[in-house]
Amino acid sequence: LIKAPWPNHETGDKLVGVNKKKKRFGVDHGWVGYLDAPPDITDDAWHHVAWVQRKDDKNDEEQWQLFVDGKLEESGHQRTHPDPTNHTLRVGAGLSGSYFDRAFEGMLDEVRISSAARSAAWIATSFANQSDPNGFIIVSNTQTLP
Repeated sequence: LIKAPWPNHETGDKLVGVNKKKKRFGVDHGWVGYLDAPPDITDDAWHHVAWVQRKDDKNDEEQWQLFVDGKLEESGHQRTHPDPTNHTLRVGAGLSGSYFDRAFEGMLDEVRISSAARSAAWIATSFANQSDPNGFIIVSNTQTLP
């Protein structure tokens, strides 16, 4: 997922994907900071990835959290940079000069973007529901009340 001008990486870009050099899920805010989540992804399996970017009310930093399969894998603080208005959102694209310089190889099932910073519990619940819906909730027969 890339929000950037095309085709070069610049300050303020936002990128989420698999870093081809390390084969890890990662996020990059152009020339601001980078965060990746170990371990290397080599299993050819589906994964649920969420990046939460939350403004810190104490100063001009953001808290970043990277979740993989419902678990917090990495977090950190980065200096806030405003979103450039001329950037275009692309799914599965690569961006020259970035950590994600090649197009995504694989399949994407669903991409969600929200203006709300989701909690760790919300992300864990989303993963549990999507990875094992039958085990996540049990629906029994309807019962009538007296």
